[in-house]
Amino acid sequence: MRFTWRTSSRSENELSIYALVLKALELLMKHLGLAAPETHQHVHQHVRFTPEQFDRMSDDQLDRAEAAYRALATLEREVAADEARRAQFGRNLPA
Repeated sequence: MRFTWRTSSRSENELSIYALVLKALELLMKHLGLAAPETHQHVHQHVRFTPEQFDRMSDDQLDRAEAAYRALATLEREVAADEARRAQFGRNLPA
């Protein structure tokens, strides 16, 4: 089960707080067995822009492309950190 929060009248900080709270609730539901287990999914998306396409993009399009790149880069770092924590936790388990 996934929770989503959609609004355009909230500040970015408020949305970040709501996202964290919703993620915590989701994890609690999983821990208590109230949420169905998620299936493993692969998501692949490749986007390439040529220098000519960048030259023709509006400022808004360039801003959106930069925001998307930053969001994906942040997500990639978070996933890598989570994997490192899981690996560390696994090494610390008693044999």
